[in-house]
Amino acid sequence: MRGNLFATIFCFALGVVIAAIPILASEHPDFGHLNSSEYWAIFLLLGVLIAGIPPIFRIFSILQDQQSKVDDLLLSNLERSFVGHAPESEKVFYKDVEKATTVQNTSVALRSLDKADRRSLKVCYQKWLRRRDTNSWEDLVSIRELYSSRFTDISVSNYTQGKHRVFVLRDGVTPMNFTILKGLEGGKKQAVYFGWLPTQSREKTKLFKSTDEGIVELFCDYFDILKQHSWNGKLDPSDANHKGFTLNHEEDEKIKLNVVSPSVVDKKGQWMTVAFNAGADGDMEQVHSIAFLTINFTGPNVTLTPVIYDVKGGRLPDFSTVDASFFKNNIYFNYRVESRSSYGICHYQFFRHDTLGSTIRGVFCDNASNKRHSLLGIPVKFDENTVRGMRERQFRMYVDQAREKFEHFEREELKTLIAPTS
Repeated sequence: MRGNLFATIFCFALGVVIAAIPILASEHPDFGHLNSSEYWAIFLLLGVLIAGIPPIFRIFSILQDQQSKVDDLLLSNLERSFVGHAPESEKVFYKDVEKATTVQNTSVALRSLDKADRRSLKVCYQKWLRRRDTNSWEDLVSIRELYSSRFTDISVSNYTQGKHRVFVLRDGVTPMNFTILKGLEGGKKQAVYFGWLPTQSREKTKLFKSTDEGIVELFCDYFDILKQHSWNGKLDPSDANHKGFTLNHEEDEKIKLNVVSPSVVDKKGQWMTVAFNAGADGDMEQVHSIAFLTINFTGPNVTLTPVIYDVKGGRLPDFSTVDASFFKNNIYFNYRVESRSSYGICHYQFFRHDTLGSTIRGVFCDNASNKRHSLLGIPVKFDENTVRGMRERQFRMYVDQAREKFEHFEREELKTLIAPTS
């Protein structure tokens, strides 16, 4: 500060001296060809510029100091917000969850938990649900998380039902996961934990916590926007499920998820599809091919691993899928059969049928036959190595199993069943 004062006095004095030069020089006989007013203007300008140097630099110095303070503040806040790497940091997180009266949580496209982490999550849910002073817990999950062990593991008796509600995101939405906690420390504080990234390993996950009102409000708004993109958000407001699916954790895990809307189908897993020519009479004898299909989801991506047999039981070893994508309850993909130099496009639509349960209906068409083929699919359990080298007897067993599923349908009903709606 003292240095800035001395520099200001020095530059001001130097400016005055320079500005006085025209007065002194005008007394000299060799004053030059410029008149006195021109000399006055030149030297006065130089004097003013020199005298003004310290204030200008002082302004820049103040701005630089202020920016440094902002940087230090941001850095210190970031350092204070960093909780640690999962799973160790989640111990702190679970303690805060158990103290909160309101929880809003997202769990989308996260990696599967090991046995110990599943137990920690289960205990956290059960402790919170048993409390009498809590308000609500809202989970916003993908279809995969809905049908995982996350909710079926929970078993609580004698608790207030309706406190736990689940919103199911439509496929393709993969946010950074976060948890909003309200009612901490006697109901006066709120916080948000964030940092769980889709498909990231837990060892690399960096967990952050913020109690800043603006940041918490930002995540609250984000949570509301995500709810609008859920299956529940698209329901009529008069529908009870519009406010989330209410899970009863006193029920058996096998029927707990029965309250979920029929439009929400667990697409992940093993399926068998029966494809046939779409004859005018819907005759199931016109079987075209049988497929054993494994579907997996990783974040916004879907992978299909099919094993295809023709109607005679001959396997197509070089069948491959290309550019698979999904939207809502639909999967689309291109396919190739190298040995036959054929290629085509296929559309699967998933729905829940009153009799069949989770079902696929779809269509495909390739360049070789130039015909439209329809298909129906059902969940089955199979050994991938076995289906890659089935004998004719094993193949016929699966065909008969599929026919038993569909034989009670009337032909008109069957034609309606296999026609995708969109």
